[in-house]
Amino acid sequence: SDRTVDLEDYVLSLIFDRPELLEYEWVQQFASQFFHKSENREVFAACLTYREPSAIKNSLDPSLHTFLNELTDIKLESSDKKESEAALSQCLWRLEVRHWQELQDGLLSDLADSETPAKELEAAITPVNTRLKELFAQRE
Repeated sequence: SDRTVDLEDYVLSLIFDRPELLEYEWVQQFASQFFHKSENREVFAACLTYREPSAIKNSLDPSLHTFLNELTDIKLESSDKKESEAALSQCLWRLEVRHWQELQDGLLSDLADSETPAKELEAAITPVNTRLKELFAQRE
C-alpha cells in the first residue's frame, strides 16, 4: 500500500533533514530489518554508520542515488528538533509494530495450517507477543 511506502520514505527524509537525530541511542538501536523496502534498509543502515548526508551518499551504490535525491526532495513541514524527534520516534514505533504484527499474522496462519508442531509455534510467537505488549505499553 502507498501508506507504508510513505512512512518509510518519511522516516529517511526526516533523518536527512535532521542528521543530528542519528545521535540518539534509540535511533542507533533501531533495526533496519523493520523497513520493508530493501533500498530503505540499505539507506538506513548507511545513515547509522556514516551519519553525515554526503558521506551516506558516497557509501551507497550509485544505483541508489536517484532514490536518495527523491528522499531529500520530500518537503517536510518545518519543525524544531523536538518536534522532529517526536515524529521520528512515532514513525519508528509504527515500523516496528508493523513488523511484529506481520510476523504474528504469519505465525497464526501457520498455526491454522497445523503442519508445524504447536509447541514450536508457541515458542516462536511468545516473544513476538511480548514485544508487541511492550511497544503498546510505551505509548500509553
